[in-house]
Amino acid sequence: MAHPSDSAAPWPALRAVAAERRLPAPPNGESEALAAQQAAVVELGRQALSRSDVGGLMADAVVAVAGGLGDGYVGVFELLPGREELALRAGAGWPDGLVGTARVPAGTGSHAGYTLLAGAPVTVADLPREDRFTPSSLLLGLGVVSGAGVVIGAGGARWGVLSAHSSTARAFTAGDVDFLQSVANVLALAVELRRQDGLVAAGRLAAGVAHDFNNVVTVINLCAHLLESQPGLDDAGREQLGHIRRETERAASLVWQVLDVAQRGPIRRVAVDLDRFFADILPVLRRTQPPAVPILFRTDGRAHAVMGDAGRLEQVMSNLATNALGAIATVGRIDVVVTRRDDGPAGVGPGPWVCIAFSDTGAGIPPEVLPRIFEPFFSTKPPGHGTGLGLAQVAGLVAQHDGHVRVSSTPGRGTTVTIWLPAAPAGASAAASAGP
Repeated sequence: MAHPSDSAAPWPALRAVAAERRLPAPPNGESEALAAQQAAVVELGRQALSRSDVGGLMADAVVAVAGGLGDGYVGVFELLPGREELALRAGAGWPDGLVGTARVPAGTGSHAGYTLLAGAPVTVADLPREDRFTPSSLLLGLGVVSGAGVVIGAGGARWGVLSAHSSTARAFTAGDVDFLQSVANVLALAVELRRQDGLVAAGRLAAGVAHDFNNVVTVINLCAHLLESQPGLDDAGREQLGHIRRETERAASLVWQVLDVAQRGPIRRVAVDLDRFFADILPVLRRTQPPAVPILFRTDGRAHAVMGDAGRLEQVMSNLATNALGAIATVGRIDVVVTRRDDGPAGVGPGPWVCIAFSDTGAGIPPEVLPRIFEPFFSTKPPGHGTGLGLAQVAGLVAQHDGHVRVSSTPGRGTTVTIWLPAAPAGASAAASAGP
């Protein structure tokens, strides 16, 4: 494994978010700090899914923890194969030369070793007087007084420890420890992502982040709603609260997108008549498109019921419409054609299938880009103009419906995304419309 340097540049993605989305201080400073910590966890999770260099992710993680907790020495300690020592693999705030070379004893010979032994978070209020373990000379030599350590591990395996230490006395709150553990969980599953099947680990990572994060943003959003009704709130304060609400909703939406990509988002299957489904959603989609880009719809006149979640299928169509519009410079056309097929696409068994062909007359996709369009976080757009999750979310949702996606494209002439969904059994009662 690579040994990242403690002189690594600050986290570029997080710095960009801070620079571009810096907001005035909200009324509740603790809520702002909590939101920043959770945003850091989500950004780490996003990077864990989109990058393969775990060493670089660890270097970013310690910078994020240092920023979130304000502590002097943040480190990732890896348990070495002999299980007698832990090595400092990534760090923020450490003197030059220690990251990648420093070692501390395992077991009761150090704070990190004892944390791994306990298998649970361990906080320290007065390190020189600690009696549960022998403080390491590494920390004592730096004058460390307080600290907190959490296990980096998944599935019962303990890979190492993420710790934060301070040379001044401070109390680590339950919220501080939760933040530290959330970052450690992302690192643990990033390590697992390298070792195991990518989508399995990605799903576990997304599900773990989504539960805690959605709880946090729900509370923040509720507090913002309540504060908006407070008497005496001026227009500037109301505007700030509006920023908070929109950002929390955006963050929650991003987590749900990741869940869909990893095929971990909840779906509820009922029989959906696609003719009625499109009659409901096309007027909505058309309102988001300029008049110069009409959406045309036609079918082959046969039955088109599928077993699916109408709300999630609507998300698929919305993503495809957004992508198609982005591919059309000024004037063009989007065609949606629904047909019933007895045979599936190449490599897929016989039907019956319902086929949805979503075509645009846009710029098309270059051949070298086409194989990557369903990769999570892959985008040809400039930074800040999309997450790169739209088509990946489409693929994930279609897979959850036991369907298949095929794409054909000609540069300069347009793109067709074809979705194959199993037809509903004869006699199934179809849902009337889209929506949750």
